[in-house]
Amino acid sequence: FSRGERALNRAWSAFADGYEEEGRKYLRFGYEDLKETLQAIKSLRV
Repeated sequence: FSRGERALNRAWSAFADGYEEEGRKYLRFGYEDLKETLQAIKSLRV
């Protein structure tokens, strides 16, 4: 989870500083990391 969160924070900073390509890259990284987190949570048996 924290890896995805960091990637989204980097995306936000990059977009805020005008680096759109870098922002999109980190947005994709964050999305993929959080998708993995969601899959892991769904696989838990509670």
